[in-house]
Amino acid sequence: MKKVILITLAMLMTASAQASDLLVLLSQNTTTKKHIELLIEQLPKLEAGSHITVLNAKDGHTVAKLSLPKNTRLHQPRALFNANQNAIAALMQFVQNPKDEAGLNLPSVLGEVARYHRRYTDILILSDIRFNLEEGHYPADTNLFALPARGDFGTRGIGERLKGKRIHWLLPQGFDDARYGENVQRFIHLYLARQSAELVSFTHDKAVVMQRLQQNAAPLPMTYTISEAMTSTAPSHPTYLQLGIGWQAAGIDLDIYALIKGETLPVFYANSQTVRAQHFKDIVTGSSGTEQFEIIRYLQDVDICTVIVGVNFYRGIAPDGVKATLKAQYGNKQYQHDFTFTAHQGNQGKDSIAVLRENQPSTYTHRFALSDTLFKQECQ
Repeated sequence: MKKVILITLAMLMTASAQASDLLVLLSQNTTTKKHIELLIEQLPKLEAGSHITVLNAKDGHTVAKLSLPKNTRLHQPRALFNANQNAIAALMQFVQNPKDEAGLNLPSVLGEVARYHRRYTDILILSDIRFNLEEGHYPADTNLFALPARGDFGTRGIGERLKGKRIHWLLPQGFDDARYGENVQRFIHLYLARQSAELVSFTHDKAVVMQRLQQNAAPLPMTYTISEAMTSTAPSHPTYLQLGIGWQAAGIDLDIYALIKGETLPVFYANSQTVRAQHFKDIVTGSSGTEQFEIIRYLQDVDICTVIVGVNFYRGIAPDGVKATLKAQYGNKQYQHDFTFTAHQGNQGKDSIAVLRENQPSTYTHRFALSDTLFKQECQ
């Protein structure tokens, strides 16, 4: 490893200047060593006085900072090695503790980039891309409309957070399912574009990524449009359960939760992606006109008689209470249950999970066992 670094530092010395500072997001897993070798061997040649800053792709913490001194007399390989020995030691330590679970946390680390690394233009991501979903699934576009604090891929209110950033993404390998890979790239492209970032590369071909980085290539064209339709990213299945809440009250925020008996954490806006289900379109204010629906859709068949739904009055003032509707679609049938909140204002979800788990009485959160309400006949 040290030999590789030494040789690369010599390359930096003799290369023509083509790029300046570079920010690298590096995952700490079994591919880390290969990525570090690539980083050392293939990164575009720095201008004197520039830096390569490496961040942990999981949490955004700085791993190391490589630099090319301004003094050209220090550009001899051994001198460069000595000048960067602390950074090299940190990278080697990073390699020695690979963790498969310590991959990329894209929303979190991009937040760190926006807050603390604004001066960088080019960002190189050396990581795979994983979602907290069943294999073969990817987030729906509706996730993009949420607030960042209420959904992993929410972009509401951060439209210029990454303005001017150019993203170069080198994957460790290609996708086995080409169609799935295209859908993942589409979602990532939309997610970045909604924060004013440009996606320049998204491929496992290192030669392509490095060439486009060195040549300051134009970004990939944005040919996608966001679909607000609340459609599942999972293969369609006629018996999968879908739940929704609707209300017509401007300035009122209601939230839906769903829990299967035996589970400890429900599906809701802050836990929007699980193996079994996905939460879509967190509506933070109702409408005084057309009724809107906040939806949870199951991605696999479940026992409908074990599903418990909670609806919380999260925010807003309602002197006369709030009228709402719980709807479900299962198979070819639709079900509906109307209910009313007697509370005059929201409680920001303070009791919602406790009510759902323990059936505590509350004026802020309604709890529905589907076996006793919508599916009473089916569960007899």
